[in-house]
Amino acid sequence: MKNFIKNTLINHLLFENHSNNKFVFSKSPNGELITLYSNDQMVGDIELGYLGDTMEILQLDILSKFRGKGFAKLLMDRAIKHANKKRLSNIILEPEPMDINGIDKAGLYNFYSKFGFIDTNDGNMNLKLK
Repeated sequence: MKNFIKNTLINHLLFENHSNNKFVFSKSPNGELITLYSNDQMVGDIELGYLGDTMEILQLDILSKFRGKGFAKLLMDRAIKHANKKRLSNIILEPEPMDINGIDKAGLYNFYSKFGFIDTNDGNMNLKLK
């Protein structure tokens, strides 16, 4: 019961904190960039590349002062939704720590696993969409 209440409060707080979000799509040298703004402040972005019917998440960055507040999850959800809209079959990525203050590699595998990505045993992770 305690976990249910905690999760409900966290989800409610994230919803409240993220109600003023805006996603801006733009071209990047490698494909596309989705930039997240919250309350008119840039929070972070995710860079996407394409190989046939596969999307590759090239980079996911959240500014340090916004980390730990659910913004990476919002960008991942938006990227997956974007891939589904484009009717792609897979999303691939290579989990790499953001910087010396970022999440360690094991933490990144855990984070991406929550979205359904599986370890491909070659340093990459894959999410099948179809």
